[in-house]
Amino acid sequence: MIRLMIDRETIRAVITWTSIQLVALALVVARVRLWNTNSPDDHALTIVLCVQVFASSMLVNVLMPNAWAALFVALTTIPFVQLAAIISATPPTLSIRAGAYVVLWLATLWLWSSISRHVVYRAILSAVANCATIGGAIVIYLRREFASPVAVNLKSTALIAFAASVVLVSLAHISRIAARKRQVIHKPC
Repeated sequence: MIRLMIDRETIRAVITWTSIQLVALALVVARVRLWNTNSPDDHALTIVLCVQVFASSMLVNVLMPNAWAALFVALTTIPFVQLAAIISATPPTLSIRAGAYVVLWLATLWLWSSISRHVVYRAILSAVANCATIGGAIVIYLRREFASPVAVNLKSTALIAFAASVVLVSLAHISRIAARKRQVIHKPC
């Protein structure tokens, strides 16, 4: 029988992550207009995904102190994506892709945070993740706002973002394996 040992850090991570997602869903359900559109329900999935990606990059050190916390954070992401997809009447194939994207992003963050054990490296990780997510959203917004309509192709941008996250997961995994192989165990004399 396997005993599951959950510590306080894991519980704090899951409560923090669930609270953040509940706030995002509460904004959607309360029909808070974050921008000028006809119906806030149409953008429910977009709002929840943005909150999940941005909050995870800002709070990576709180949300992923260990493997159990990372697993629970990733698993609690899926129901919130599905609820937002139901509210926005998004087709199941798109909601599954959106959920997979967020889970892949969380896996990337966990691999990065599991590699970097020092506080300074984890702070650098958080800064890089913030630049990638928030900076990427600003670049996409500026491109969409100021580029000609022909030049804007968000499908290619989404594919590039997904491919980049897959590459980053692979690089993180490779560097983790390489770090293990470099360890030298000294025998006592």
